[in-house]
Amino acid sequence: MKYVLLLILLVLNMPLVLAQTDQNMSSNCSSEINSTEKYIESSINQSKAILLVTNSNAYKSHATNYYPTFNYLYYKWNTNGCNVTLSSVNLLFDFMIKSNSASCGAKHVVFVESSDLNSILDVIDAGTTSPAYCPLIPSNSDNHNTTSNSHDKTNIILSPLKQFKSNILPKDVQCKQGFMLVLKNEDNSPACVKPDTSKILVERGWAKLVQ
Repeated sequence: MKYVLLLILLVLNMPLVLAQTDQNMSSNCSSEINSTEKYIESSINQSKAILLVTNSNAYKSHATNYYPTFNYLYYKWNTNGCNVTLSSVNLLFDFMIKSNSASCGAKHVVFVESSDLNSILDVIDAGTTSPAYCPLIPSNSDNHNTTSNSHDKTNIILSPLKQFKSNILPKDVQCKQGFMLVLKNEDNSPACVKPDTSKILVERGWAKLVQ
């Protein structure tokens, strides 16, 4: 009878034991996973990733009648226990509508690349910014980087990445007029995006708003 009771107690407590084991494993893996992710990220050639997009037919098709601007890059991971592998490299581009109007709007597109940066796996329409803000259009539409005109040089705001690397806290990063500050969920790094884009990124679990 004693052994029967012990067996019943063991069976009843088994889910709790397994849950605690999973929790301990997850806790022990966290540091290892973060270390692996940072190592992989440091090996990614971001210039190559951007070039793959800008040379693609999909990019050129989207750029028709638009001024393209690279916004930021983020990663997707596959995790199995303590093992983590890079699933894809994702680049968000803003395509400003060609217009001299103060109400031009923009569309936002995510290009999903393979982890080896050799192919584009998918192109995702991330929504459109309401025609409420139109940044200064660069004079060279073939350049994916935004340029500053001479009369703006007295009030230049550095990119979020440059501010972040200057030891400015992510939550204290400043954005240009018409952009909102968000923090990427994968590494808590800052990014400045349009209001409509921020909603899409938050809804899809890619970023969070700064309170």
